[in-house]
Amino acid sequence: MISPRYVCDMQILAKRGQGNDRTESRTAALANLLYMILQCAAHIITDLRLLCGRNRYTAGEVFNVYVSQCSACRVEGSIDLRSNGTEQARTKDFSVVDLALIGGMTVWGANMIAVKAALGEMLPLAFNALRFVIAASAMLVLLLLVERNVQLRRQDIRWLLVTGVVGNCIYQFFFINGINLSTAGNTAFMMATAPIWVAALGCLWAGERLSPAGWAGVFTAFCGIVLIIFGSGDRIGLSFETLSGDLLTLTGAVCWATYTLMTKPLLQRYSPLKVTACAMVMGTVPLLLLSTPALRAQDWSAVSVQSWGLLLFSSLGALVLVYNIWSWGVRIIGGARTAVYNNLAPIMAGFFGYLIMGEHWTLLRTVGAITILTGVYLVRAHGR
Repeated sequence: MISPRYVCDMQILAKRGQGNDRTESRTAALANLLYMILQCAAHIITDLRLLCGRNRYTAGEVFNVYVSQCSACRVEGSIDLRSNGTEQARTKDFSVVDLALIGGMTVWGANMIAVKAALGEMLPLAFNALRFVIAASAMLVLLLLVERNVQLRRQDIRWLLVTGVVGNCIYQFFFINGINLSTAGNTAFMMATAPIWVAALGCLWAGERLSPAGWAGVFTAFCGIVLIIFGSGDRIGLSFETLSGDLLTLTGAVCWATYTLMTKPLLQRYSPLKVTACAMVMGTVPLLLLSTPALRAQDWSAVSVQSWGLLLFSSLGALVLVYNIWSWGVRIIGGARTAVYNNLAPIMAGFFGYLIMGEHWTLLRTVGAITILTGVYLVRAHGR
């Protein structure tokens, strides 16, 4: 059992700062802040050395415990390392997990621009397969460096294999092919249903309940996506020509929702890093087999240095970084509350498109962004 002393130290510091702002100089305040931060760091390092030195827990497991407990705002009491930090914080308070998810959606928004530019020189399936190979390799190296093992319980391997195939192979296959057979507006519309599927399947399967205000937030955010689509000039409409692509994209949204909920029982036993890394490695193998024709057909000599850089950003940023943040969010605040943040990605994509590619930012897009933020707030603050 370890008491989170560093959290208490920071609380004491905050109280000192509130009471002494008028009497202490800025230099003294900064000195106090530096001292307390160093003291907190010393507590953490001491606990890590003691625990890892006894070979009872890896550094990754200890770190996950600290982060999950701090995210849950549990200052009083102690941390039981035997729980592996898997208890979910059903708090309405905005925490570091929410900040991480917002940052992750910012990366996904930028990734949409990066992928759009890279696909001008690379075939979609070839691009996707290669970025998953890079990401899976990086995930495996990161897992070995942080946790020093890839041990899994035998009964979990089959479930993890199915989870990896659903989230990293089937979903990607449906999504990439759906884009080619449908319009941008229809694709965005179909993918915007993913949080609805997570919430609905979570109620039926994973026991995640949303309050009426939470459901209102999910559909409010969905309406915001529709406004952004119209504000960007894209059209939404069903037709025989786009029907196959629309169905593929909709199936992809269901697959992503299923993947999100399938990771939940695994995250009760393993760290987000281990679940994400193992699922990605297992899903990359069949994805690579499906993409073999595209990899052979790709003219690699036509790929510029810029596109290779965009591929690397998409691999390490959108996959390695954000997938881990996503799994962390599912474990701490639940699937439905994590999934609603997915609606922030189109806002970020539109923002980066405006800054980098000179796309127009219309009033309707602004209204849509405000609507999405309102929906996210309802789900996060009043979801239970």
